[in-house]
Amino acid sequence: MPEMDGRELLKTIRSHKSDCVRFLPVVVCSAYTSETLVKESRDLGANEVVVKPISASELARRIQHVINNPRPYVKSRDFFGPDRRRQKRPFEGQERRKTKPQDVKNNHEQT
Repeated sequence: MPEMDGRELLKTIRSHKSDCVRFLPVVVCSAYTSETLVKESRDLGANEVVVKPISASELARRIQHVINNPRPYVKSRDFFGPDRRRQKRPFEGQERRKTKPQDVKNNHEQT
């Protein structure tokens, strides 16, 4: 198996044929934090990004948050992953989505 970095792993997870893998929550943990890393991780489909050093209790809290508060998944031509919008704000304008975001809980019940 060829070596792969975190970016390739995230791309592989989000493009996998199995829904059990595609919808897997991913928490990126890095010692090097930057706005670029956070944006890139988000755009590749990460659920969360945490910065080292991090305590075990804080990491557990973030993992529990991802599991207990799943965001709907969005699929477009260029992206598959959790909805990148964290704030629930009313949208004013024309709805351009062709499909509704997929609910993680409903999707796992089907597999």
